Amino acid sequence: MGKERRELHVFINGLCRDVSLCTLFMFGVSATTSAQSFTYAAEDGGNTDSSLSQFDANSTWGNYFFAQPGFETISALQVAFAVDFAATGRAIELLVYDDLDNDGDPSNAVLVSQTSSVAELTPNGDPFEYAIDEVSVSGGFFVAINMDAFQGEQVFRQDFFELGDSSWTFYDTVGTPQLDLGAAQFIGNNADFGLGTWVVRAVGVPGPSALAMLAIGGVIGGARRRR
Repeated sequence: MGKERRELHVFINGLCRDVSLCTLFMFGVSATTSAQSFTYAAEDGGNTDSSLSQFDANSTWGNYFFAQPGFETISALQVAFAVDFAATGRAIELLVYDDLDNDGDPSNAVLVSQTSSVAELTPNGDPFEYAIDEVSVSGGFFVAINMDAFQGEQVFRQDFFELGDSSWTFYDTVGTPQLDLGAAQFIGNNADFGLGTWVVRAVGVPGPSALAMLAIGGVIGGARRRR
């Protein structure tokens, strides 16, 4: 448990000595968490299937974003696989990197979250949402998927109406995931190759401190109305 979460836990315990205030506080937290999220997306859903046509590779692909104030905690990734992707259930890694120099290039970004899952398909190639362990980011950050992809296999989903300057691709030998992006055998920005934008999104939510402040405001307002 991080420092902010420990402080919030202590605050809740103290507050909940007053049952009525505790009820108001938990209601405020519930309302805040359900109503407030921000989807980081580099495309708008005009998506097309694509493949690695010439080779097999361990692939890492995703998008670079800049954190929005109040939504610096990443709680989920949304990923669209090709409609014709035949390997439902294939192992994938959901990755979040924090880029310390905020230069738009994730090659030297630091891995801060890794969640193992399996590929899930949707009927129309819409993004599927994967919950991850919440992680805080600041400035520039990169979210990506890692998996083995094979020659001619329809795997990826991308929007060719968008330039792809936020989208990056890293390739290594199949079966050997290289999560140190700068050490990949191939590093490329999609815009340099005339490719579109990957359908890889992130869901940002308020961090523990922001939730506490919003909920406290609700508690104070409720307490004043009761006087």
